[in-house]
Amino acid sequence: MSCGVNIGFGFQRLLDAQQRFVRNAHPVYLRLRNFTPPTNSMYAQLGYVIQPTGEPTGTQDLEIMPRPAVRMISQHNIGMSQGKLRFGARSFIISATFVDKMNPGVDQSALEAFWRQPEIMGLVLDNQLFSIEQIAHEEFGGKTVLWTLDCNANETR
Repeated sequence: MSCGVNIGFGFQRLLDAQQRFVRNAHPVYLRLRNFTPPTNSMYAQLGYVIQPTGEPTGTQDLEIMPRPAVRMISQHNIGMSQGKLRFGARSFIISATFVDKMNPGVDQSALEAFWRQPEIMGLVLDNQLFSIEQIAHEEFGGKTVLWTLDCNANETR
């Protein structure tokens, strides 16, 4: 291992400690489907809701630890997103420790695919489901140390 990667791990530990002790947000959960989503969406266009049979149904929530920092996205940035983000959108800053634990042994360059899995429905904060719209990551010393997810609130309280 090179010196750069070691400094990246050290910096990630500093970020984790800051997020653990400052407690930036209420608990945030990663919501996963317990079934594979159907490939044909014709039913949704017609207004029908389907129930998968012969396999587990429902969702599973995994708490993201250390707790992420959450901030509202400004109206300026919402306007600049060309309709991708809506009012109530939030930015979640998540430590790479969570992603590393979910994907042991995965190459650093392939970690962005984790957030694009079809099983991931979004993030849950204060009983609201947020869809993941934009994904960014930051590296330090050759290692991804944090993820910034810009998310829309698809539900109202």
